Amino acid sequence: MIQGKEQPAAGQAATPRPRGPLEGVRVLALEHFVSGPLGSMMLGDWGAEVIRIERPGSGDVWRYVNIRQSDGQELPLSFITRNRNKKGITLDMKSARGREIFLELVKKADVVWENLAPDAMKTLGLDYDTLLAANPAIVYVSVSGFGHDDVFPSHFEDRPAFDFITQAMSGLMWLPSFGQNPSWLGFPVTDLVPGMMATTGMLLALRERDRTGRGQRVDLSMYDVGLVLNEKNLALQAAVGRTPNSQHDLQNTNQLGVFKAADGYVAIGVVSDAGWKLLAREMGRPDMADDPKLASMQKRTSSLETLLNPVLQPWVQTLTRSDAIDRLLAIGIPAGPLQTAAEVLACPQLEARNMFVTLPTEYGPVKAVGNPIKLNNAPQPCNPPPKLGEHTEEVLTGWLGMDVSAIEDLRRDKVI
Repeated sequence: MIQGKEQPAAGQAATPRPRGPLEGVRVLALEHFVSGPLGSMMLGDWGAEVIRIERPGSGDVWRYVNIRQSDGQELPLSFITRNRNKKGITLDMKSARGREIFLELVKKADVVWENLAPDAMKTLGLDYDTLLAANPAIVYVSVSGFGHDDVFPSHFEDRPAFDFITQAMSGLMWLPSFGQNPSWLGFPVTDLVPGMMATTGMLLALRERDRTGRGQRVDLSMYDVGLVLNEKNLALQAAVGRTPNSQHDLQNTNQLGVFKAADGYVAIGVVSDAGWKLLAREMGRPDMADDPKLASMQKRTSSLETLLNPVLQPWVQTLTRSDAIDRLLAIGIPAGPLQTAAEVLACPQLEARNMFVTLPTEYGPVKAVGNPIKLNNAPQPCNPPPKLGEHTEEVLTGWLGMDVSAIEDLRRDKVI
């Protein structure tokens, strides 16, 4: 159920919903950790039939990585929040029969989606050439640490990687301290963004298939994506031979900073000379509005600590967050509160945008972040993550036409 939306009462006919934009697209997902599950979840949000394939008996390890709630119940939160709107089957991909069934499913699918360990698919005998032979129209999407050399050469193809490694290698870890004390950014950005970008790659490949009838390989590298996220600093190094070494460098084209108000913090942005003049007059400092030392963005940036902060900080601190923001917005200056996670969850703007969904799970309702891409005629479903093997019989029957007896044989032989 999408939070904030009423559902039809029992016995009342539901209004027919528009089709999701990816309805009819079949995706076989071999995934774990973050990037693969997050990206394929977005595909499910848009109406694709995403079939999550897991090991019989055990399944994805993230099903068992729990947090303890206040009532003492343990909850696999990461699995729940990254796997909505999918179907789940079990299949022993290491068995000959399991591989046969997988290739039969590939013949009926549009996309194979995976973020397994390097060479995992080759080891299983299910590399791209094998999939292409089974279905020349298949789109094969993979997210890995360093890419696969069947698209472009990859010197590091065989290396294992996690977000922590690719944040370090792409230089992102220098950013919080401007090259002094490298640290993780605090969230798995080189996992999250590749998963999202993989959806774009898949759509491009499907669009090309519409024109040619041929599928193709979509290859996402976490390391590559890290460079895109660090592009400003890399461009600076390439252009002038240095990387940012202060807040001034990072803010040389926008923003002023974050300032402490009487009851919290306020972010203030000034991106034009006219905006600076308005802010200076609002603070009661018209002299600063016309000060030649502050007449350009570059000059204000270089004077942030010496001239601006000593005036801005005392002014903001006399106001509450809401008063400061109201005054700034009234004169056209971008401003916003520095919010805690609890404040973000309670934000009416995000509620209005349907940016939170409530998943009905076996553990009770779980609130999760929704999909940021909004289409005016494509509502998104909100189904809970599949239980282990929940849809195995449905998929084998519906996709491959297997009967109950054949499915029971597979279950007896532990293929499913």
